[in-house]
Amino acid sequence: MSESQFRPKASRRRSPTPTLVSVAVLAALQRQLTYSVPNGLDVRIGQRVLVPLGSRRVTGVVLSAAPPLPPGVDARAVIQVLDSEPVLSPELLTLGMWIAEYYLSPLGEVFRAMLPLRPHSRKVPVVRLTEAGRKHLGKMSHSLLEETRQSSELDLLKHVADHPAVALEALRRKFQSTSPGIVRRAIERRLLAVSSVERERGERKVMAIRLAGPLGRKPPKLSPVARRIVEALDRDGEVHDHRELLKSTRGSLAHLRTLQALGLIEFADAVDDGAASIGLSEFRHTLTASQGRVLEDLTHRLHCGEFRTVLLHGITASGKTEIYMRLVERCLESGRTALILVPEIALTPAIHDQFRMRFGSAMAVLHSGLAEGQRHDAWWRVRRGEARVVLGTRSALFAPLENLGAIIVDEEHESSYKQDETPRYHARDTAVVRGRLSKALVVLGSATPSLESYANTEEGKYYLLTMSERVGRRPLASVEIIDMREEFRQTQTQTQVPISRRMREEVEAQLQSGQQTMFLLNRRGYSWFLLCRSCGQAEQCVNCSISLTYHRRENRLICHYCGYQASVPVRCRSCDSEYLYYVGEGTEKLEQKLAEMFPAARVARLDRDAARRPGQYLKILADFRDGKIDILVGTQMIAKGHDFPGVTLVGIVSADTSLSLPDFRAAERTFQLLTQAAGRAGRGESPGRVLVQTFYPEHYAIRLAAEQDYIKFFNKELHFRRMMHYPPAAALADVVVRDKKLEHAVRMAAKIGKFFESLGELTRGVRILGPGPAPLARIERYYRIQFLLKASSRSRLNVILRRLAEECDQLDVPSHALMIDMDPVNLM
Repeated sequence: MSESQFRPKASRRRSPTPTLVSVAVLAALQRQLTYSVPNGLDVRIGQRVLVPLGSRRVTGVVLSAAPPLPPGVDARAVIQVLDSEPVLSPELLTLGMWIAEYYLSPLGEVFRAMLPLRPHSRKVPVVRLTEAGRKHLGKMSHSLLEETRQSSELDLLKHVADHPAVALEALRRKFQSTSPGIVRRAIERRLLAVSSVERERGERKVMAIRLAGPLGRKPPKLSPVARRIVEALDRDGEVHDHRELLKSTRGSLAHLRTLQALGLIEFADAVDDGAASIGLSEFRHTLTASQGRVLEDLTHRLHCGEFRTVLLHGITASGKTEIYMRLVERCLESGRTALILVPEIALTPAIHDQFRMRFGSAMAVLHSGLAEGQRHDAWWRVRRGEARVVLGTRSALFAPLENLGAIIVDEEHESSYKQDETPRYHARDTAVVRGRLSKALVVLGSATPSLESYANTEEGKYYLLTMSERVGRRPLASVEIIDMREEFRQTQTQTQVPISRRMREEVEAQLQSGQQTMFLLNRRGYSWFLLCRSCGQAEQCVNCSISLTYHRRENRLICHYCGYQASVPVRCRSCDSEYLYYVGEGTEKLEQKLAEMFPAARVARLDRDAARRPGQYLKILADFRDGKIDILVGTQMIAKGHDFPGVTLVGIVSADTSLSLPDFRAAERTFQLLTQAAGRAGRGESPGRVLVQTFYPEHYAIRLAAEQDYIKFFNKELHFRRMMHYPPAAALADVVVRDKKLEHAVRMAAKIGKFFESLGELTRGVRILGPGPAPLARIERYYRIQFLLKASSRSRLNVILRRLAEECDQLDVPSHALMIDMDPVNLM
């Protein structure tokens, strides 16, 4: 379906305020609502407004002037205009309406995702005196007892009487030190009443915190909280958001001020875009022949001023980032703006330094990991035109850049570009639509392009550019496959950590030569699960149909889907057996065992558990780059986007883990991850080596990843996709019904199944699989029943899904119980 039909009828010229407007309220509503505009209120398309919805006041976005209502129907009035100027341009309004239509999402939810702005107000619990409280205050004030007249209770009641609608939190803080619990008791005795009021948000300053200098051997005596703050700063370095530090140390601003008064810490203004440095040096490379050819081609297309999508297929370390930066320079020189997307927040600092050195304050960073205020401020810098280059993750796609010239999607194959909650848009595909609306050049870059993107080049939809030469003419790392089946046959041992003899020899040689090693194991935690060898029962999550992962540092069993935690049992909870066995290995165990194998080596780990705070993540990266770490163990976080010249050996443990998943993309993801991980080796002066341990050495994904032959893999995998009617050979949608009661989920799924059957000719050319249990049949206490729809016609599939969404009420299926995912990347 063409996006042109969604263009709002708006122009940049100021038009008279209409008397009726269509508004998309930022809520899960499928339709627009009509409101009247009071006299004297200036309302324009693209502005946010405050409107009544039932008994609530909600924020909405003005879409257009509305047609007259039928006689006898009155529209409720707009309460307030929240912005002095439109926050969504006609281009972004059109893009939002396209997302809502194609991905079958409520329009208000789409605009909520597009506008990372602070709400204009917030609900605050406030305290007032009750009638009983007033009487009690009068009695106490006139009491003859000195003790009563000087009591904390009287002070509390007087304070509330003198400060009507005082904030509950402020009241608690005021009396907490002298009279703990006094506010709670007064509320329980109904002397005070609590209610909620909406108050405009004030500006809250975000501060960076750092140690004032090295800690002495005998630091002053500190409280436990103050000591935790100092230790955290000493361990992790400067913190760019004081709130993160206070949250992790359970401290308060008072603790920070005390430490500042003691001269132990210093305050500084927070970095405006929230991105920190990892210490790269500024250096302009001389372009290789292939880089020069690609840049010349892209520059020509940029200057043509027409929309075009280019797939840049460059092997690892071929210098794609340098191409991106020089293309952005050309874009700025021509008076246009540029947008660069990276798949994960973890990659933002790695590329941030390089772009900051080139573009300075002309660049802003936008991603969901920023504090609310930082994101708000960065967004407005872009909106005011102060920042003409935006770098960020998926949500940065909606940055309010005017005159957009280039959109660059780095690592375009990454699944993290797909949003896993409403609206379930794919940022890569949506970037192509925004490029068409802006007449911008869209560049999709990857060493391992998605099958969909590469197939588009073969069909002529995208233009293909390739870079097959590494910078400095460095060779690709040599890859050796280690058959772990043969390793087991020869050693007749079952080790707790599958480090083969060959791998161990290579690591020892690395340590002797002073070179660095990376280990990839794409499973975090210590062990996969805890198994009883008597009854065969594994410790399961109470909310999800998944085993709990053992984390040794916390000594807890943790669910990686819902976060549920359980203590580690001494005996089996099912049969009371003592024979419990920890199955499998994660990065935490691998780190420990490598430290035991190589006691002289400096071993570190980088995964989501080890890098919970940005400061920790950056410190590990900086230490590894500076040679302070010999062996770095990590998940896929270390496999992409990083450039470590000192790494000459990459060891891939359990390379075939993802191949066993019930997902048609399992082979593609395995190939991509192995190829990307292999690309981390040999990026400096010394050649690189990669050792791949696997129990399936003959699998084409592993074999072709070892050969680093993308074209052969593409042709092989595309053959299977065509046979099984999966993307890119067909359009795909995932429909999931969920409920906390299994019988309810089954009943709703049966109704949806009958609905599909009733569509008759409309489903011709559409294959409907299901209903059946989803691979993960229960997540966060919700049972999940799944349908898969495959279609040769994407537009027909969209029509069927829209009919389903529109008829949910008639089918007695609540909208919150139905999940429709167009072009899913995860079928679990």
